[in-house]
Amino acid sequence: MLELEATALTSNYDVIGVTETWLSESDGDEYNISGYTLYRKDRQDRRGGGVALYIRNSLEAQVLNQDKENNAESIWVRIMDTNSKGIIIGACYRLPNSDAEQNNLLYNDIRNACRKGEAILMGDFNFPHIKWENPMGGTTDEIEMVEMTNDCFLTQFVKEPTRGEACLDLVFSNNEDRITKTEVREPLANSDHNMVTFEIIFKTPKVMTKAKVYNFRKANYEGMKQRLTEVDWSKIEKTSTEKGWLFFKNVVLEAQNNYIPKVGKSKSKTKWPKWFNRSKKKNSVKKGTLQSI
Repeated sequence: MLELEATALTSNYDVIGVTETWLSESDGDEYNISGYTLYRKDRQDRRGGGVALYIRNSLEAQVLNQDKENNAESIWVRIMDTNSKGIIIGACYRLPNSDAEQNNLLYNDIRNACRKGEAILMGDFNFPHIKWENPMGGTTDEIEMVEMTNDCFLTQFVKEPTRGEACLDLVFSNNEDRITKTEVREPLANSDHNMVTFEIIFKTPKVMTKAKVYNFRKANYEGMKQRLTEVDWSKIEKTSTEKGWLFFKNVVLEAQNNYIPKVGKSKSKTKWPKWFNRSKKKNSVKKGTLQSI
């Protein structure tokens, strides 16, 4: 996770797709990256799997509604551009031994995304024998995969192996003019898959934020204290724990809003974690350079 965060910050990516996250409902904020919003879909029925998208906060994004009963491992987010329809980006994972039902669930997700407009999808599809320069399938699973990409008018952009001699990690788009500079890079940490990077031809609108924060230096603490002493706190003793907590919280928030002024918050720079110092940044860049030679 630390190396993923370092890679995100040094390379300044706008969108990061991750497959086989191995996350579950018990995993929370420790997997966030400063400056990004995390969208994820965890595997429901057993350990492993899972997909995620990290989207830079400066982009206007919204997760697409998904059927909760659909166990396909895919997550889809619409990112808005100067065109009001925006573009749909997805991260997908297909098990190597995926059966026909699991394949169809994933393919239906892809078809639905492509019907909604321009779409880009990335992920590990585990089809080592399909030659994407001239896609043809031998097995039933391979044929169905190729037919699905043809039906959706998808172009595949990864031309080099991403694990050993196999090209497993793929990037598709139903607008071939959207993708450029696709590159297979070094693995992340101890992964046995290479990272894949690419650029999207995309013009985003400026997102104007009007966030305000409390200015505690100019707070009227005497007035706030006086207001809190006037409250009949005995009411808490006559109600349930939950209602008592809500009463206490509302009183404090009201006093905070009335006696602490707010000021506009300027757009902050990327917040670098304390552990990621200049030396680690230099070594991270050096690692990528050495493994790409």
